[in-house]
Amino acid sequence: MRLAVLLASTVVLTTVACAAPDDLDEQRASATSDLVNGGDYSACSLSRSAILASTSPARQRAIQRGFSWLDTNVQYSQSASHQGYRTDCSGFVSMCWELGSSPNTASFMAGTGKATPLPSYDDILPGDAFIRSGHAALFLGWEDAAHTSACIIELASTASDMKFRSRTTSALKSSGTKAFRADYLAGDLGVAQGQATEDADPTPTPTPTPTTEDDPPAEDDPPTPTPPPEQPEDEADEADAPPPSDDDTEDANSYEVPLEPSEGDPGDEYEPSETTSKRKRSASPQTLGNAGCSAAPGGAAGSGLPILGALFAANVLARRARRRPNA
Repeated sequence: MRLAVLLASTVVLTTVACAAPDDLDEQRASATSDLVNGGDYSACSLSRSAILASTSPARQRAIQRGFSWLDTNVQYSQSASHQGYRTDCSGFVSMCWELGSSPNTASFMAGTGKATPLPSYDDILPGDAFIRSGHAALFLGWEDAAHTSACIIELASTASDMKFRSRTTSALKSSGTKAFRADYLAGDLGVAQGQATEDADPTPTPTPTPTTEDDPPAEDDPPTPTPPPEQPEDEADEADAPPPSDDDTEDANSYEVPLEPSEGDPGDEYEPSETTSKRKRSASPQTLGNAGCSAAPGGAAGSGLPILGALFAANVLARRARRRPNA
C-alpha cells in the first residue's frame, strides 16, 4: 500500500513540473481527488431519465452534453482538447455550458469565467456547477430532501477520467467549494415543461362568446294556447238542446180541432137567448181567440181544448137529432 502511494506521488510531482502555473492547484486537486475517500464519494442513486425530467430544456441540454463525454470516456489532459474544449475539469464544465472557451477554476472564482456564484447551496439547480480553486464538477441533483449528498458528473483526474457519482455536502463545504451558475442560465429557474403545465390553473374560467346578428335566437318556451271565447249562456243552451223529434210534431198536430160549425147549422137559432147571452158573457175574448188555434202541448190554455171541441161537437149532433123528428 505504501508503495502505491509513493508511486502516485511520483506521478503527481512529475505532472506538476510540466503544468502551467495557472493550473497548478487544479492539477494537484485532480491528481489526488480519488485518494480522498472515506465516504466522500458513492454511486449516484438518481437515474439519467429522472435527472433530465426534473429540469428545463436549456439545463437538460447542458446535462446531456456532459453525459456525452461520459459515454465517450474522454481522457483527462490539460494539454489536449475535445470538441474545442480543454479536457480537464474546468474545460469539461465550460463545454457543458457552451461558453466557447475553457476558463480555468481561478478565472471562475475571480468572476471572469462567464458564471456567477450563488448565495448558498439551497439555490443550486441541475445544470449549475460546484467550483473551487483547483476543481469543478457539474451538479445534477440532490439525492435526498435534506441535501446531504449531491449527484455530480466530472472529469476528475488522470487516474479516473470521467465520473458520474455523488459526493457528500459536508466534503464539498469543507473544501471551500461554491455553487456557480452560468450567466446565460441566470433567468432559468429549472422548471420542467410537464411541471409548468401542472402548476397552471386546472380550471380556467371560460371566456363568454359575444353574440352576433348571425347567431340563432335563443329558444323560448312554447306559447301557452289561448282558450276559446266563452259563448253566451243562451247560445250555449240552444247548442246543447237536442233537435225536435217527429213525435213532438205529431203531438202538436193532434191538438188541431176544427171548431167552426158546418153551413146551415141552425143550432144557435133555437137556443134560448138567456142561455146564449150567459155563454157569451162567460167566454172571454182570449178564450174565443184561442178556440180556433192549434194549442201547443203543455200550454195552460190548450190543455182543455180537446174536451171543449168534443163537447161542442156532441152538442151540435144532439140538436140535429132533436130536430129531425119534427121535420
